[in-house]
Amino acid sequence: MSDRYASALKYSKLAHKVMTEEKVTEEVIRKFYQENLWKLAYLYGRNGAFKKAVHYNSMAAALYRKNVEDRLGRMSEARRNVYWENASMTFDDIMTSSAATDAFDACLFSKGLLLNTSIEFRKRVEESGNLQAKKALGVMDSLVAAGADARQIDSADLAIVRLLGKDSGKQEVRDIRWQDVQNALGDDDLAIEFVSLSDGRYAALLLRKGWKSPQMVEMWTTKAAHSVLSALLKQQPLQEYVNKNDRKVSKYIWTRKIRRHFPITDEGRIFFSADGLLHQIGIEYLPLHTDAGSKDNSTIMDNYKIYRLSSTRELVVKPEWMDRLEGSASIYGGAMFNPPKRYLSYAVSLLSETDSSLVDSEYEQRALEEERKLKGQGKSSKYRYASDKEYIAPLPATIREVHEIDSMLVVAGADTRLYTGVFANEESFKSRTAGRDIIHVATHGFYVSASDALSRNEYYKAHFAHNPAVLADPLYRSGFHLAGASPAWAGLSNYVGLEDGVMTAKEISLMDFSSADLVVLSACRTAAGDVSRDGVYGLQRAFKNAGAKSIIMSLWEVDDQATYMMMSNFYRNRYVLGMSKYEAFAEAQRQLRARYPDAYYWRAFILL
Repeated sequence: MSDRYASALKYSKLAHKVMTEEKVTEEVIRKFYQENLWKLAYLYGRNGAFKKAVHYNSMAAALYRKNVEDRLGRMSEARRNVYWENASMTFDDIMTSSAATDAFDACLFSKGLLLNTSIEFRKRVEESGNLQAKKALGVMDSLVAAGADARQIDSADLAIVRLLGKDSGKQEVRDIRWQDVQNALGDDDLAIEFVSLSDGRYAALLLRKGWKSPQMVEMWTTKAAHSVLSALLKQQPLQEYVNKNDRKVSKYIWTRKIRRHFPITDEGRIFFSADGLLHQIGIEYLPLHTDAGSKDNSTIMDNYKIYRLSSTRELVVKPEWMDRLEGSASIYGGAMFNPPKRYLSYAVSLLSETDSSLVDSEYEQRALEEERKLKGQGKSSKYRYASDKEYIAPLPATIREVHEIDSMLVVAGADTRLYTGVFANEESFKSRTAGRDIIHVATHGFYVSASDALSRNEYYKAHFAHNPAVLADPLYRSGFHLAGASPAWAGLSNYVGLEDGVMTAKEISLMDFSSADLVVLSACRTAAGDVSRDGVYGLQRAFKNAGAKSIIMSLWEVDDQATYMMMSNFYRNRYVLGMSKYEAFAEAQRQLRARYPDAYYWRAFILL
């Protein structure tokens, strides 16, 4: 504090020597050791020894990552969330005030950390052989699914931690470093980690093969750029501003400093991981040319192979993600949202009698005939979004969609299970999707804000008015509808003893989709959720938590007919024409754009 940095450095070096000789075994000493590493980095920097400053800063950052990981493994999920709120601030500091190498490593570690920790924790329970811990996990899952009090859930969670004992703190997640990602890149590939910082700033961390270190590009730094950021943060709905000002938005997200490193060959690829508001924008579809007077409407995706990842660490931990051809599928669509109880009970009872497809032909014929009548009157269903209105409209286009997809997959040799009408119910979804490679759901999606849940929505009033604190968790406020959902969505209890047809993200997060190479959510706003420091809390997080490898989902309310065309083209490209998953999706986007030029239609879906 008296600016005697040389003397301070002398004593910090001595402290480092003492604690190194003590082998730093006690947790308290480890804490002092880590703090002293930060001090050494700072003091070497103040004394002009910058290489040593970077060296000790990297040591401190690596130790901090390890300590955070160890501590998270010994906490319940609720306590992990509280702890991470504070710990994440340190990662902000690392990403803003450290070398780009440490910033990239911090980003790889921190993105999705709570999600990865939760996945690993459940994995350790399953592999522990501890029957009590497995039973306790089942009890906790029941409490979670029922929307129990947070204290009950936390108590059950801590019981599992205690039952696992010393093993509870062990982590299987590899500490991926920037060099690992670099080694996974091709010669002309570019990896980008977008970063949203707590002070509102954004940055992009870039990495290419052959670079000695990553590079950091600060974003939104000019007055004009910041005005665009302010508009994006204020605009509701977001897509309206983006679609009207796409060249301007593209200019300040895909800045010149980023574009100069884009691939120069056809073999080159761009891998990026979004953060903050970029989760809510299809930035891969923004215009390549940003001049306001340009006549070229081609997009980034039209010109480059660009892949959206949860984190570029996926290139290291899941290197096979692009190549696998799926061989089995469970397909849901054309759900009957308001069936008589006896009819739904009968449908559920058939699940124990057969494991083959269950197609409700009678309902399909009625729904398609009704659609023809409504079209003649100009009143056909337009969107696949369940608003707060009590009535859930049928979606006849989903009937055609799932039958076409089923036929194409069968021709391709896949083992398919198709469920429509009253058979597209929640019991079926929970019992017939585990172990399947493809999960396709064509229906109404929903995402309800915390402020609207109890003020405008009858379902949440009926189910959670007694325990509103539960709705702080966004996974209870997002999902999709299956057969029988209409009465429940209206706040009624028409199907006592049966599932209610409202499939929440929370319920999905407790399921096993580890075999699912592809989940297709052919519905409205399935990519929506609460954006936090650990990603987007909604359906996408639920399926990732359950183990899904890739997800196709929508950023906003989607048109029924346009979605049908998009999905039909995707599966035809993939399973009839033999394209890769990425190529099939990109081509389906182009085909949809040719039919529906308005960006509202073709920019809605993303492939994560």
